[in-house]
Amino acid sequence: RCTIVTINQGLVKPLGLGQFADQVFTVETALTKTKWLDKDLVDGHYGASTVTAVKGFQKKHSGARNPDGWMGLKELRRLFILSGMKVKTLP
Repeated sequence: RCTIVTINQGLVKPLGLGQFADQVFTVETALTKTKWLDKDLVDGHYGASTVTAVKGFQKKHSGARNPDGWMGLKELRRLFILSGMKVKTLP
């Protein structure tokens, strides 16, 4: 089974600390599939565990020396591809 994620470049909204959203759930699911986040922590809440997982991912996969916990478009795309999700990018 494969999840297809569509990234609309014109509508990428930053996810903020403390926010609950379907997009957060999708990012957390991808972080779980890539072993950066424990599956028990997937709740759709952009909390401390999500930020820590994102920072680890950033440090390893984007070479960030001081990861900030915010995922840009290229990082999202890479995360989704590494997690086995198919990615469609819209203009």
